[in-house]
Amino acid sequence: MDPSRRSLLLSSAAAAALGLTARAGGPSPGRPRHLVVVFADGGWDVTFAMDPKPRDEGGLVDGPWVDEPPDHPTDREYLEVIHGIPVQCNDHKRPAVGAFFRTWGARCCVINGIWTGSIVHQPSRIRILTGTPQPSSPDFATVVGVERSRVEDLPLATVDFSGLGYTGPFAAKSGRIGHAAQLKALLDPTTTFPAPPGAGYTLPISVPSPLEEAALSAHLADRVAAMRERYGGSAPNDARLDAMLESYERRDRLLAEGRVLTDPLTLGTRPDLALQADLAVELLRAGLCHTLTLAEDGPVWDTHDANHLQHERYQLFFSAANRLVDGLRRADLLDETLVVLMSEMTRTPRRNWKTGKDHWSHTSMIWVGGGVQGGTVVGGTNASVESEPIDLTTGEISAAGVLNKYDNVAAGILAHMGVDPEAYLPGVPPLTAATRS
Repeated sequence: MDPSRRSLLLSSAAAAALGLTARAGGPSPGRPRHLVVVFADGGWDVTFAMDPKPRDEGGLVDGPWVDEPPDHPTDREYLEVIHGIPVQCNDHKRPAVGAFFRTWGARCCVINGIWTGSIVHQPSRIRILTGTPQPSSPDFATVVGVERSRVEDLPLATVDFSGLGYTGPFAAKSGRIGHAAQLKALLDPTTTFPAPPGAGYTLPISVPSPLEEAALSAHLADRVAAMRERYGGSAPNDARLDAMLESYERRDRLLAEGRVLTDPLTLGTRPDLALQADLAVELLRAGLCHTLTLAEDGPVWDTHDANHLQHERYQLFFSAANRLVDGLRRADLLDETLVVLMSEMTRTPRRNWKTGKDHWSHTSMIWVGGGVQGGTVVGGTNASVESEPIDLTTGEISAAGVLNKYDNVAAGILAHMGVDPEAYLPGVPPLTAATRS
């Protein structure tokens, strides 16, 4: 008998249940209920939008103006202060950037000069997403989802479209779509797989009967009981076994409620960022999860060979970001949702010999939505796009301040969402300047 989608999902969830259950507690009342992270994977050039630099002759930065063609009168870079936020604009190459800030700038806080402490993609991603250098730590979207689940237990705490997230000890509470939307095959019984050419059949070849399904479920429950008898008695092992049982229960809830997620997906194709934005709104509205992480599957932002590709990336990214925020507004969810636009690093100030830019251990974030101190810029960088010390409470650059590091920002997001950062990032002072008092 071939294993069914149900048993595959059950077994996969059980295998992912590798960690401790969440601590007691929950987020503080009066904070945003939802969090959506939109990740620009590969390293965006912040001088193209939210951290503009002077275009002086002989300046220290090769900004986006170096791509201006001399014979194209409308392809021109300009600086515009939008709702109090300086933004580098180009109405020909990146119109979505200016449009986004004109529409939502009053609800945005730009955080410039975040120090990542690394120029390597994976360590930078781990740090900026988890607030630690450890891949075993949960990312802040997972933490917020888990803590929100203590107040309202939904089928999943968090959903990851990006494939970049870190669940830490909370894998049983998390869901991933898969790079080819494989989750559709596990949740939608009408899904078929392409068979080999000329095979004359489709996959799956057979579907277990309800009796066989019940036998599979009983077997897995018996397996947990046997493992508990053999390995139980210690807190870590008992927690892992509890998480396995929890994953089975969440499997059943997803099978019952997951059509809102699976219907728009195409098996074998990862949804683009625009569809992810639409799905994020629908999943929050349907009560399927508390938090989500989104990222485009396509040409990444790692523009070592041709930095002019950043124009296209910004246009696609901010078009989808506008779609997401507007969708949240139309669903009456924006006031209770924090949207975080982010990347793991920025690019070097100057271009290399290939006209690309390399890695630079500083970055920016944009917060939009619930509880955000809108129309503001927190922190900054110097003329070489290097992070300046700031006051974490006011966000102002100060020689007496500290670097706004990846851990301060992660702690700040937790605090903004009503989660005590000390429980996950002990001893790390949170950035609070972006939160409306």
